[in-house]
Amino acid sequence: MNGHTHYQFAEFTLDSETGRLYFQSEPRVTAGKISDFLLLLVASPGEVITKDQILDALWPDQFVSEASISRLVSDTRQLLNADAPDTDFIQTVRGKGFRFIEPVTQAVTQVSEAADTSEPVKAGNKLLWPAIFGVCLLGALLLISDWWRKPDSYLVDTSQRVVVLPVWVQTGDVQDSWAEFGIMSMLTQQLREYPDIQIADVDSVLSGLNALPFEPTADAARKFTLVCEALGCQTLVIPELKVLQGKPALSYRIVQATLQSPEFIFNHDSVMEAARQMLTHAVGQLVPVMQERLELRPLYSANQRANMQFAMGVSALYHGDYASAEHALRMALQQQDDFFWARAYLADVMYRTGNYPGAELATTALIPQADSARAKLFLGNLTANTLYAKGLLQDSVEASLPLISIAANANEFEMQGNLLMNTGSSYTALGDTEKAIEYLQQAITVYREHQLTLREAQASLNLGNALFLKEPNSIESTQQYEHAAAIFRQFQANAYLAYAMSALAQQKRNLGRLDEASSLIKQVAELYRQAGDEEGLLLVKTELADIAVLKGDLDGALTLVKEAFEQAGEQFTYVRSYSSAVMALIYLNQNNPAPVPDLLAEQEKYEWFDPRPNFSLLKASYAHCKGNLQQAVDESLAVKQGLGEQWSAAHQKYLDIFLHDADTGVKRDIDYMQARVL
Repeated sequence: MNGHTHYQFAEFTLDSETGRLYFQSEPRVTAGKISDFLLLLVASPGEVITKDQILDALWPDQFVSEASISRLVSDTRQLLNADAPDTDFIQTVRGKGFRFIEPVTQAVTQVSEAADTSEPVKAGNKLLWPAIFGVCLLGALLLISDWWRKPDSYLVDTSQRVVVLPVWVQTGDVQDSWAEFGIMSMLTQQLREYPDIQIADVDSVLSGLNALPFEPTADAARKFTLVCEALGCQTLVIPELKVLQGKPALSYRIVQATLQSPEFIFNHDSVMEAARQMLTHAVGQLVPVMQERLELRPLYSANQRANMQFAMGVSALYHGDYASAEHALRMALQQQDDFFWARAYLADVMYRTGNYPGAELATTALIPQADSARAKLFLGNLTANTLYAKGLLQDSVEASLPLISIAANANEFEMQGNLLMNTGSSYTALGDTEKAIEYLQQAITVYREHQLTLREAQASLNLGNALFLKEPNSIESTQQYEHAAAIFRQFQANAYLAYAMSALAQQKRNLGRLDEASSLIKQVAELYRQAGDEEGLLLVKTELADIAVLKGDLDGALTLVKEAFEQAGEQFTYVRSYSSAVMALIYLNQNNPAPVPDLLAEQEKYEWFDPRPNFSLLKASYAHCKGNLQQAVDESLAVKQGLGEQWSAAHQKYLDIFLHDADTGVKRDIDYMQARVL
């Protein structure tokens, strides 16, 4: 028994000397830097601990990405919620940091250590490190990833083999029996997407277990010894399904030779939803974070402190954490006001967060200072991006095209890929999917040849969009989205992961799997919140409204989409165009065509076009709703001619309805969202 100062909250006790955590006097394993992070929070309960404070305290001599903090926060929340699932301990303060919101008391108590198998936290790793900015941190390469392996990490390397056990189902409900092998197969398949993981296939695991005296009731260490000695694994994943507080609770542990994780618990009314949450979490625990290198030395100023902040800002930008990127870049400019590249990347952040006037002013001011091919290409690409975001799609293409060959000749391969990707994205928005696919495939080739893996994933996401518009729900588009999502998870690039998941949700929606689509969209919303992506959150509202329409909740859908439309203003042109189209369809389904012309004008203003049947045939649907039956046919035929090979059976359903009503002279009631006669 040791007498130490302890922080007590809920039913937890945290020893300030050893860093050990206890729940109801029972020790808990705190992997990595969880203890240090908790001590930092509970020492100042209710106060915001900034990301800079966390970096200074926990990684004083290393340069790490923002993704490291995000992962640490997630792991800490998961550890605490395993014992207290209904308590919110850590609050995210967007753009600033984190706050511990559970009441904390400080006391000197006696805590038993007999059962604790975790290593004590060394005093040197505590919270008193100064913020040291050494030149050693500012090497030529910025590594956008967790580039070290944490002392108590569950990440596996290519030499290790992973076995996932069947789920031990303890709910007593026969309807849950599918989970035993179903969830095992889902997790195994998810991990097989990553080439860095050696994952044992389901059949070989089941065959091996049948030959062993395996008992689900055995403790985790015994299971590891028995299974891994027989099957040659170094990591064992042990999932269980039970009832916790009246709801199905899916949990898992990771067991290795010298480490055992806490029990990660996912408590939800739906077992399938809990399974999805578990899959995402398990990938984050097991899959090594990918590395990508950016050559930054040519961009540095003469001020080392400014360079440190600049590198952190670029890392955050690449991960889609725009609030942190802006903060770091502004800190760099405080250190060095004439830092050209800090201003250039800050202009990029302005564009990505919807501040298009600010981005244009900053770009215009920087153009006379651009004294290298790289600088001129960067600003030219940013100009093209801003034109795209403002809805001036053809202007964006014309700004990008001349720069592609210039970038190639200057050996600026990342910029070459960026210009190809942006040109392809513009063609997608213009509805020219053939050109879009051509340019996006070229971008992927450039990125792949030069090992720009994160950029490759971004191009794959955009290629998925082009393929989806050419043929909704095609296998090819799904493959591109899943490929992109797998890379984004490995980079912990959550903002981009949100885009990929949103695209997959759209496919679920089109297949009529509306509950699954809603679930994915809500996960996307959380990712957007973490990234501080205002435009993304507005898109979520529009997508949820779209799903509500399909469920028949027109009033609820209209409320959501009106909010998105009004909040988008003139700043977020894509959201404004998309929400205006959804709103128009709702009004048509309510047989209220009066507001529709103004909404159609919104789309014309920004050159917005979506070739999906309900959106591309919106003018025809409006004409039909007004009783102008022949005009509905004429509008449809014009769209058919424009779409060419993109015209599908789903488009034809609308035209068949309009042709029938024009022939009979009788207007039938139509569900304009789904081309269905009511």
